[in-house]
Amino acid sequence: MYKPLEGSEIHGFHTMQDLDVDTIMEEAKGRWLRPKEIHALLYNYKYFTIHVKPVNLPPSGTIVLFDRKMLRNFRKDGHNWKKRKDGKTVKESHEHLKVGDEERIDVYYAHGEDSPTFVRRCYWLLDKSLEDIVLVHYRETQEAVAGAALYTVEKMPYCLLMDAFAKAGRIEDAKLDFDEIKEKSVRSDALHKLLALT
Repeated sequence: MYKPLEGSEIHGFHTMQDLDVDTIMEEAKGRWLRPKEIHALLYNYKYFTIHVKPVNLPPSGTIVLFDRKMLRNFRKDGHNWKKRKDGKTVKESHEHLKVGDEERIDVYYAHGEDSPTFVRRCYWLLDKSLEDIVLVHYRETQEAVAGAALYTVEKMPYCLLMDAFAKAGRIEDAKLDFDEIKEKSVRSDALHKLLALT
């Protein structure tokens, strides 16, 4: 008998066999989880290990669950994340993800200071009865950017980078990169000329 999953009318997975967690975890080393997968995992968190301490320097592909109410410092993972202008607070972008036609998931994501292509995403449900459980996913995303095979990130033409983000629907990533480029350095001569015109 397979374990029935709660929330199947929303995420579409009826049993643990349908969800196929082993395959999802393996694929999560090379891709972000889909909203319906995140929803199913969070809605059925009782089937999974909830970490009681922060993880230290988790590598790319790591997925962990925490209870935010019990462990407020779950983000203290030992990695060096990009900071806001105050130099203290981690710079996190925020979005809502839809499952079906409704926004059901909060996501906050941060980029590595030392490796901008290393990303941490923190997800939790908008459902107030389940919002304490958080799923954290770490990924090295360099391979996910179109054209990365041809360029190092530092030398990738700005227009190619922005185009890749736009096609992937990663508008917040594009905004973060643009702000960083304005503040620090220019990734290509073409962008330098573009900024000179503005």
